[in-house]
Amino acid sequence: MEWLIGIIVVAAIIGAVWVSLYNSLVKNRLWVTEAWSQIDVQLKRRNDLIPNIVETVKGYAKYEQETLTKVINLRNLISDMGTEDPAKKMELSNQLSSQLRTVFALAEAYPDLKANQNFLALQEELSATENKIAYARQLYNSSVTQYNIKLGTFPSNIVANVHEILGLHDNRPNSLYAQQAVIRSAGLPDYFVLFSINGSQLFAFDYSKLSLSGEPSIRYIDIETDNWQTVAADFDQFLQLLNPAPIAVPEEIRLTHTEGAHAFLLADAAGLPELFLHFEDDPDKQWYLQWIAYFSDHPDPAFRSIACEALETQILYFRNELPDNVTDVLANFLADSDPAIQRLAGTLAKELADE
Repeated sequence: MEWLIGIIVVAAIIGAVWVSLYNSLVKNRLWVTEAWSQIDVQLKRRNDLIPNIVETVKGYAKYEQETLTKVINLRNLISDMGTEDPAKKMELSNQLSSQLRTVFALAEAYPDLKANQNFLALQEELSATENKIAYARQLYNSSVTQYNIKLGTFPSNIVANVHEILGLHDNRPNSLYAQQAVIRSAGLPDYFVLFSINGSQLFAFDYSKLSLSGEPSIRYIDIETDNWQTVAADFDQFLQLLNPAPIAVPEEIRLTHTEGAHAFLLADAAGLPELFLHFEDDPDKQWYLQWIAYFSDHPDPAFRSIACEALETQILYFRNELPDNVTDVLANFLADSDPAIQRLAGTLAKELADE
């Protein structure tokens, strides 16, 4: 009887810890959502100002139609976007900010416009809104960082992954429950459990055919050609068949962050510089910095050197877009055991200090 009570007590403790960790994840996720809503409010406020600015400028600067058209087009693109892709929205917002700076620079060539009180008032209000956007973006980046730390550290990462796999978290399209809907829509047997989907090509656990140890076999299915094959007796055998290799970096298109994460994890020293170059102008600098930080702890100094050089590019050319934790990432290189990496990091520290 005592052992049963002990099991119940342990289960209750684990349950309480699990609930506490999950609630903490939910709270951090809500902070991210709230921080983004603050950015969205300011973006909408700026969008409301733009038509008045454009109309005022039109009356004085009749030959600047191309610039004004770009401003209106970007403004409309941002207005039409939802909240599904914050990184893309901020990329367009940065482009709009750049175009607006061009518009206000035009005032120097038009003295009457520069003296217009309505234009000056709009300029002042827009400047205040831009400052609020910058502050809200810092808050958002900080919230995202805290949330990502939670997702990536033990033990909360286990809670997050289990909830995601079961479809109880944010990423429902990738949950097992959602993937079973693909099975039903394709008319596949219900004893298949998908674990990988790439267009019409699927990999599934096949519970109709078990190994001697009772594990499901692995089935490959191409829905388009109706090609079904058993490729492995169990998952261990399937893993042995895999041949991990670096992902080719395309020149014509940008890899998604998911593809980029896979590429970084599989990259060798020869392909890593090209991968960092591929993403160097990515608007989500927090995401980019996390990969520099990842390789700053690599046991091979060649990887650490490449990562430090990638950080050098960011500090020299994208300094104003970098989040505050760039100094924490730089600190990893300052403490590196390789003298060459230390010297480069020291130069970058001086560069940051001089801004």
